[in-house]
Amino acid sequence: MSDAARFLQTHGYLARRFGQLERKLAFHAESSEELAAWRRKARRKLRELIGYGTMVKTAPRPCVTEETDCGDYLRQRMEIFTEPDVLMSLYVLIPKNVSPPYPAVVAPHGHISFGKASVAGRRDIPELAETIEAHNYDYGVQLVREGFIVFCPDARGQGERQESEAQNIFMASCLWLNNMGMPQGQTVTGMWTWDLHRLIDYIQTRDDCIAKRIGCAGLSGGGLQTLWATALDDRIRCAVISGYLYGFKESLL
Repeated sequence: MSDAARFLQTHGYLARRFGQLERKLAFHAESSEELAAWRRKARRKLRELIGYGTMVKTAPRPCVTEETDCGDYLRQRMEIFTEPDVLMSLYVLIPKNVSPPYPAVVAPHGHISFGKASVAGRRDIPELAETIEAHNYDYGVQLVREGFIVFCPDARGQGERQESEAQNIFMASCLWLNNMGMPQGQTVTGMWTWDLHRLIDYIQTRDDCIAKRIGCAGLSGGGLQTLWATALDDRIRCAVISGYLYGFKESLL
């Protein structure tokens, strides 16, 4: 390839530019005061990058639409609003082996997993049984059996919240959401993070939840949601991130 020809492609330039930009907010604090200052600056930048400040708060208006007795726990399907015209569908898994109030865990699902149904162990859906077994996907059920109340939400663009472009239950529609959101200063990551924080708002209003004992756990795309939600919200006291701890350069460039 000639010197001129290699400049016709942008990939190499972007990789070099990433090297100039990365880790400008790397952690170097040596005192609690420096830690607090770094955290404020880092969070401000992260919120800006994902368009978090463009979202609009609204009352959750929670609604339970169905309840299923699963033996040692109850499974409720619920809906809450996270923005004025944005509805989140979720399962709430409520333990029977302990008394309320319960410590709570938000359990976001991974990418291309049919949303909350996998985490909630919906083996009665034939297409999901193999996926649940292959990826140990029913961590919501595993957590409720340990005495946690577990909230398994559908992320925007997935599960029941698929956009019309999705053709089957395992197809995510994040691409379409991102393409629509970016010209408006929004990203899918920002939407997902916002929604989890609004879910936590709702959790803290429930008498059967311990408001100061909230965790978050997710696999793959659920790890993405867990990492961002935890980084930007001190109310999440414990995070379990699986299959997502890698760098942007390694994954995207």
